[in-house]
Amino acid sequence: MAVVTMKNLLEAGVHFGHQTRRWDPRMKKYIFTERNGIHIIDLQKTIIAIKEAYDTVRHKVLEGKSVLFVGTKKQAQASIKREAERCEMFFVNNRWLGGMLTNFSTIRKSLLRLKKMEKMEVDGTFEQLTKKEVALLLKEQGRLEKNLGGIENMSSLPGVMFVIDTQKEAIAVAEARRMGIPIIAVVDTNSNPEGIDYPIPGNDDAIRAINLFTQVIANAVIEADNEQGLKVIENLQDDELAGSALIDEQSTLELIDQYDEDIDEHDDYRLSRPSPPLEVSNKDGTELADSVPIDDSNTKTALRDFISEEDFENKVPIEKISEKSQAPGNEITDTKSTNMPEVSGEETDAEKAKTIVTEVTVKESINAESEVSSVEQTDELLNKKNSAADESAETTPVGTLEAEGIVEQSTKDKTGDKNEGDMSSIYQEVKKLRAKTGAGMLDCKNALLKANGNIVKAERILKEQGLANADKRAGRSTNNGRVFTLIADGKAVMVELTCETDFVAKNSVFRDTGEKISKAILQSKSIEKKQELEIMVKEAIAILKENMLLGRIVLWDFTENELVANYSHNEGQIGTLVKLSCDSQATASRDEVRELSFNLAMHVTAFNPLYLNHATVPPSYLKEQEEVFAAQARNMADKPEKIIKGIVAGKLKKHLAQICFEDQGFVKEEKKTVKKVVDETAESCGGTIVISDYAYIGVGQE
Repeated sequence: MAVVTMKNLLEAGVHFGHQTRRWDPRMKKYIFTERNGIHIIDLQKTIIAIKEAYDTVRHKVLEGKSVLFVGTKKQAQASIKREAERCEMFFVNNRWLGGMLTNFSTIRKSLLRLKKMEKMEVDGTFEQLTKKEVALLLKEQGRLEKNLGGIENMSSLPGVMFVIDTQKEAIAVAEARRMGIPIIAVVDTNSNPEGIDYPIPGNDDAIRAINLFTQVIANAVIEADNEQGLKVIENLQDDELAGSALIDEQSTLELIDQYDEDIDEHDDYRLSRPSPPLEVSNKDGTELADSVPIDDSNTKTALRDFISEEDFENKVPIEKISEKSQAPGNEITDTKSTNMPEVSGEETDAEKAKTIVTEVTVKESINAESEVSSVEQTDELLNKKNSAADESAETTPVGTLEAEGIVEQSTKDKTGDKNEGDMSSIYQEVKKLRAKTGAGMLDCKNALLKANGNIVKAERILKEQGLANADKRAGRSTNNGRVFTLIADGKAVMVELTCETDFVAKNSVFRDTGEKISKAILQSKSIEKKQELEIMVKEAIAILKENMLLGRIVLWDFTENELVANYSHNEGQIGTLVKLSCDSQATASRDEVRELSFNLAMHVTAFNPLYLNHATVPPSYLKEQEEVFAAQARNMADKPEKIIKGIVAGKLKKHLAQICFEDQGFVKEEKKTVKKVVDETAESCGGTIVISDYAYIGVGQE
């Protein structure tokens, strides 16, 4: 199967060059012809260049080398990132930092810094810093992620570099040449192909063309990684090319807004769609040998031009073309195409105008009669509405209309200042009720109307209405939410509150509800009154308009000799509690013991142990695991039962060390177990410390 076909290139507009007056003469051998001031690229040579680049990438990857995708212009950023991630290679799509290749040792330090900050965010280091320090670190992390995120895991220089637009990426090209890295680059008619190891002549500005080139290179990487066909290579015929529909036999001109700011709107242009078959000859009358084979009937149909050659060459203004298109005999019968115009991104080059802007006016001429008819029907409907409103106004009391916001200004004038005062009063009442309940403006207004202006009654109506709506939402899934923790007065409580979406979990009403529930549990010293807690949740549902559920609840008592610490991770998505029992209050109040309790809570967040120690593991669980390990040992090889028992004992011991809290490697010092760290801290304090309990709640986790 061909790497890419002529049809693919034509549909993506790869053959459109720049204006002839802005070309680079060194691209002459890749230019097929010139038409109306625009160079047309020889697609036969493009196909050959693509095949050569494809084979080069495949061979480099087979040798174990990596590929670096580079394209920082706006049109290329999304495609470069998408295709590089698809083939699991590296990319630069925001800004090329000077020395990214020639001074890679320094860049590597920045990459290590980025990885360190990502680790700090996970292991809880940020929790121990001030807000200002965290903000500065996050700002630095965001900057590094933006510029170096695509090469974060690149440990050495790439084996080959693929570039979109060598003029834009001149520094990257120069560094690659200096380091001896092979360069594959898309070169347009205004670019210099010299110094590029594998130049691919083609349009480097159209999004669809860029998507096509990056997709081909990514497919080469995937083919090398999976020569036996284990990974599916995307078909270039798919509609994933820029997310826009491909040109078919009945396509119209597509608008591509690529005019530069420093030239006139109709100065120069490049077509956004394939042009008609070109009949070009040399001066001696002989046909060019390297012409593009576009005499296929389907291609000819796809390359129809809806504008006459005379208008095209003379650059007739848009209005004139529109007038011609409406004249008899010039009607366009194709009204099926409804494709939206394709915008190629931020244009920085005058010669990048891809089309004569005619689609809007052509569509207007096609649908002129239908639009007139539609306007007439709309006017008729509006007249009927207005007449109906007038009749209603005559038969309806003015006060009612005014309260509902229907009365026109002329009617208000007739009713006088009294009604204006009533409207102001109603608005103030609605505002007051809304501030008190948090309900919507319309709900507050309707409740006041039902309660005849009585705010107390309206508040009760809203509460009843909210509870009813909460029951209607009960069936919706709640996979997001937050874990709330509160420690005070010898009590510790942890509450799971879930909702439908993550942005509601960040809402102040949601947070206030969770804190309110936690305080209520702490004050009642019991979780038996769950019905009262459910009412609080339903009141929040009435305001937030989302289903919410009260999940798991942990409630502990602790004495003066005990210490409880909590840890919250990922904006409250995970919450943990750890209780330490000490020999005295003096030991429990020491700073090193408090630090230990905090670190242990962090450890529980990271490892989520199933049991506290060996003694707390149920015998049934131990028996089940022994049977599993014994079956595994017997399946490996025929061994004596005595050997199998030894294997089972070893595996069980290792398994328990992974699931038991005290036997796990400590989060900050993995070579030591949690129990050993606790014993060392107790010895340094001159007392005794024991982990008496722990709790873990993760939103959406069992």
